[in-house]
Amino acid sequence: MVSVSANATGMELPVTSVERSDSRLSLTFSAAGNCLELSNLLEILDSHQVKATFFLTGTWTDRYPNETAQIAKAGHQLGVLGDHYQDFTSLNRQEILLELRTTSDKIQELTGIRPKLFRPPYGTYNNEVIRSASDCGLTTVTWNVDSLDWKDQGEDAVIDTILNHPQFGSGAILYFHVGAKYTPKALDSLLTILEKKNYQAVPLSQLLYEKNYTLDTEGRQFPL
Repeated sequence: MVSVSANATGMELPVTSVERSDSRLSLTFSAAGNCLELSNLLEILDSHQVKATFFLTGTWTDRYPNETAQIAKAGHQLGVLGDHYQDFTSLNRQEILLELRTTSDKIQELTGIRPKLFRPPYGTYNNEVIRSASDCGLTTVTWNVDSLDWKDQGEDAVIDTILNHPQFGSGAILYFHVGAKYTPKALDSLLTILEKKNYQAVPLSQLLYEKNYTLDTEGRQFPL
């Protein structure tokens, strides 16, 4: 067990999952491409009375300001991907800070809410990326269960990938994409299955520990 973000090697870590005694997990969506499936996703989440977390790029909010506001109005949590979808490990500190602050400003202007979470594109990070995000008031969060919905292999493939994933379970952070073709249908079926298994899907704000926690070397949060 290690302190908040540094493991024994001195490497800063994002939160990848959470150790919980209840049956909570989180659905997270990255929005950096099109928004063709967004209305369907929001409708399905609403029909199951589920709130999720959406990570947006600044350029996505530029293209879809009404949709950005719609996500927040529906009660979902918004997080930051950066102004552009790129590998943040190739940027210097000032470039990282600019990307994060620009996106946070855009989201706040459209929704009135300042984001508190950052997801590095491609899941790539280093010490500078995570520390810079922290300096912007952002907690870095990735995932531990990737739906692989971007492969467009069909509804069943998305569901099977999640449910058969070795790290699926309480405290899992599930990863989807807003523009993926089969995600809405898969999501509807998946939420029905989760309900039968007594899982509760919540936004990351209700899954993560904000303080008094440690991270193991895989980035899993444990309460102190």
